[in-house]
Amino acid sequence: MSGIIYPLGHTHNELDRLNLQAQLLQDPLLELLVSGATSVLEIGCGNGANLAILRKANPNFKYTGIDIAPDAVAEATMRFQSDEHAKFMLMDGASTNLPAGSFDLVFTKLVLWSMGPAWTIAIREAHRLLSPGGTLYAMEPANNMIEMYPPKPALKTWMDNWDKAVLEAGMDTYIGAKVGGEIRKAGFSKMDSKFFPVIASASERDRYMAITENLKGFYMGPAAEKLGLESEGSALRAEACKQLEEIGPDSLVMDALFVSWGQK
Repeated sequence: MSGIIYPLGHTHNELDRLNLQAQLLQDPLLELLVSGATSVLEIGCGNGANLAILRKANPNFKYTGIDIAPDAVAEATMRFQSDEHAKFMLMDGASTNLPAGSFDLVFTKLVLWSMGPAWTIAIREAHRLLSPGGTLYAMEPANNMIEMYPPKPALKTWMDNWDKAVLEAGMDTYIGAKVGGEIRKAGFSKMDSKFFPVIASASERDRYMAITENLKGFYMGPAAEKLGLESEGSALRAEACKQLEEIGPDSLVMDALFVSWGQK
């Protein structure tokens, strides 16, 4: 265990945000990998939001989801109690007791950033758990590349302060571009990465609002208090929220992530 507490928590609001996030961050590459997989492990499964989507790509793969949050595992277990090919376990992705070579696909989405230094150990553990020729897939944030237009100064200040506090707490929301190198170091024979922007303009209002709602849950939720940002004062937070929700005819929002994958 890393000893780092996941700052977003596992409230009902956060678990609902995970459902929204899973819809926004659908990647055809992951769906393709799942479509040809028989045994899949998700590190940091949360409430199973990703499984609900991936079942459409492959109704029959055997899925194991692990997470360190009892509430999330309990909700996922209840949610998928009728899925005979799915099981959820309370377990740390950096230190599992699962047999080596058990899976032909291991994936994780927006989890490594919150693990502190243990994220590199989780990648090595994924290598151990994969069968020969198996694939590790990881999607992680690059928050330093998030863009909003027109500029929103209070929001930018709040987000920068939030990310700085995360870094000081031992986590890394800028981790996206670093994952590929660690996959190579872990001994994978092949590795590749791609930038994964999630973009919407004002003309795509529903998508625009979904992206900003996801960012709001991430940056404006209870993590702010855990990270000590309440000392910044409610005025900045209120103005940041206001700016995040503003949408004009020329508005543009881009959430920024990287996808990296390696073959054993």
